[in-house]
Amino acid sequence: MEILNNMSLNEMNELNGALTYGLTLYEVLRAPRIANQSKYQGMDATLNGSGLREEISCPICSGIVIRCVVIKTCLHRFCLNCIQKCVRIGLHECPKCRKHVPSKRFLKADPIYDSIISRIVTNVEVFEKISDAFTVAINKGLKNDPNIEMIRRNYLNENPKINIKDVESPNVLSLEEFWIQNKFDTSLCKRDFKKKRTRIRHILPKSNDYDKLLYKLISDKTLPQIVPNGLCCDGSLTIHQLSMYIKTSIKFPTHSKICIYLKESNYIPPENVTLAFVRNKVCIMSHEVLNIYYGSLHLN
Repeated sequence: MEILNNMSLNEMNELNGALTYGLTLYEVLRAPRIANQSKYQGMDATLNGSGLREEISCPICSGIVIRCVVIKTCLHRFCLNCIQKCVRIGLHECPKCRKHVPSKRFLKADPIYDSIISRIVTNVEVFEKISDAFTVAINKGLKNDPNIEMIRRNYLNENPKINIKDVESPNVLSLEEFWIQNKFDTSLCKRDFKKKRTRIRHILPKSNDYDKLLYKLISDKTLPQIVPNGLCCDGSLTIHQLSMYIKTSIKFPTHSKICIYLKESNYIPPENVTLAFVRNKVCIMSHEVLNIYYGSLHLN
């Protein structure tokens, strides 16, 4: 260092005695490092998708960080809900590096990091839903399917490379700018996601009806028997909808009332409850057939 070469021994000793404990002459007098700008001119610095996803993922839930919270002791970042659950169960350490965290005062919200994520992934919920649909298709052995490749290209890799020059623009870390941009992008993505979801429904193969449950409709001899009497549907069907289906099938007047009940448990469900509620009420397993009786003798 040139400045040390020009100083006498007495001047160096006097300056060294005036320093705060822990500092050295080198730390005080050294010149800051200057980056060689010409070396990096014209260079396209990019990040791949996997490396970028690792940087913006929460180590606890493995998803993209939502409402980022940073630990002051180690600067690791987590989702707000994830780190609050860890603190609630008495875990006073960083879940990633196990460094001690004395209290909640060492947790700090990081809106700048949230704003950076909002620039990279405009709508986290939309991205996660599309990623989950893509993962389900891959797990079903459809990795090489051309439709799956089209989903990957159009919906998951819209911007596979993030250019560092985009982050070096002036005022890019302005909270006000990020807030306006985030609200604008969120409203746009809600409409865009509806269009993409419609396309994906037609592209992805239909899954097996694992959520369809079996029912058997049995008449108590007061009304005609439905043929066939088997019914396969999900649990969202209500008793009122089921009664309308029975009336239409047996050509019974729709304004007339019928009673739907479970003979084994002597239970008459209300019209506004669903079949899933009825199955839980009588403790019927998903692979078992639920016998549902209908007629007019059990009306109150």
